Amino acid sequence: MTELINDILTAPLKSPLLLAISVMYAIVEAIRIYDARLIQAKARGIFSGVALRAEGRFLPRWVGYVHFAGWALLIAILILNWKYAIAFYAFLFILRVLPVLENVGELIMRPFLQTESEDTEIS
Repeated sequence: MTELINDILTAPLKSPLLLAISVMYAIVEAIRIYDARLIQAKARGIFSGVALRAEGRFLPRWVGYVHFAGWALLIAILILNWKYAIAFYAFLFILRVLPVLENVGELIMRPFLQTESEDTEIS
């Protein structure tokens, strides 16, 4: 059992590619969760702290492509090391339940927030 845990914890240190993809996936998940919280606030009236701080603004449409990048990165992590992928996904799930990922997503995407009138002008 300790060997399995040791393998999972040292996997990103042994593979720089796995470490880089993991960091990119964590950033993509943070953006995705932030986008989901803003959509929940607009569609269902479920307000989290980050949605209240957004003050009714939302992210541009191109953020939807980030969701596809997340799936591609997750598949790449699964191919490189499936045991690590499961443990990393569980770790990110815990960070998703806690408001950590959405706050990181807010820090990253705050400059891209826009109002609805700005979105129609661009389209």
